[in-house]
This record gives sequence, structure tokens and C-alpha cells, in this order.
Amino acid sequence: MDPHQNRRGSGRQQNSRGRINPSGAPGPDQAAPNLAEPAAESQNQAAADSRQPQYLGAFTVIPPNQSRRNEIKAMAQKEEEELQRYKEANRPSPLQLNPERLGGGDVSLDEARQRQLTQLRSSKLQKKLKEEEAKRKKKQEEEEELQRMKDIQREKSERLEEKRKQEDEERRRLHQQDRIRSLFDTELFLSSACLLLCSGYES
Repeated sequence: MDPHQNRRGSGRQQNSRGRINPSGAPGPDQAAPNLAEPAAESQNQAAADSRQPQYLGAFTVIPPNQSRRNEIKAMAQKEEEELQRYKEANRPSPLQLNPERLGGGDVSLDEARQRQLTQLRSSKLQKKLKEEEAKRKKKQEEEEELQRMKDIQREKSERLEEKRKQEDEERRRLHQQDRIRSLFDTELFLSSACLLLCSGYES
């Protein structure tokens, strides 16, 4: 058998499968991407055209990105389901209370009313006592404030009286000094006059 014929036969088989083509023409597998590219481009173009702004009178409507919108909706739905599952898992258990008689057990109606009346009187008395205590404290505070003001005024008057006494003492001292000085001057004048008269008689 001729080896060249085997090569040609195998080449024809490979070309039929679309793997190797000596002439450079695309096989069936190579032609598929070229056919899919225009379809993808047309889809992208259609999606871009669908998102173009639409002008309706005074309004402009921009359609949303549908894929992004679907993702957000799916995420929100998933989170809502997780929240519901969390609520179901952490739901508080129901309360189990033993049944009891209303009104305090074995207390009769008359006793309950008597207790209410006693509590009402006690509350009124406590309220009155609190009001009297508040009035007493307020009056005491006013008296203390008044006494404090009186003490302040008394201290002021005492200081003024002390100052007045000091001024009077100083005034008396100065007056006494002036009097002594005037007496001394008078005596000095008289003594000088006497000396002059005596010297005149002797001459």
C-alpha cells in the first residue's frame, strides 16, 4: 500500500472532522464561533437599545438593567427567606402559667374592697404627709434664708458702727492734739511777753 495514499486519506478524514484542513478553509467547529459572534453582538445591541432613555413629554424614563434588577431581587428574596428561618429558629417558647383565681386567691370580694379602701386612705394620708413635709422644708429654708440675710445686715451694721467709733476716736485725738498745741503756743506767747516786760522794767 502506498504511504502517500494513506496520508491523503487520513487528511480527508481529519478535514471532515474539522480538525486539520490543508487548504486553510474553516471546518464545522471553526465556523460555529463566527456564527455565534453576530448573535452575541445583536443581543448586546438590543440590550443597549432597550436601556436608551425614553422621552415622554416633560419626563425622561431610563429603563433599568434587567439582569442587575433580577440579581437584586434574588438577593432580597434570599435574605428574606434567611430572616424568616432565623425568626422561626429563635421564636420564644409559649408561656406556661398555672391557672389562678383572680382577685388574690382566697380573698373574698369584701376583703378585697376593704383592702382597696385601706390602701386608698393610706395613699391619701401619705400624700398629705408628703405635702406637709414639703411645706415644712420650704418654710424652714425661707427662715434660714431670712436669718442669713439678717446676719449679713447685722455684720454690716456692726462694721459701720465700729468704723464710726474709730473715726470719732481719731477725731477726738486730733482735737486734743490741736488743743494741746494751742495751749502750748499760748503759754509760749505769754512767757515771751513776760520776759519782754521784765526786761523793759529793768532797763
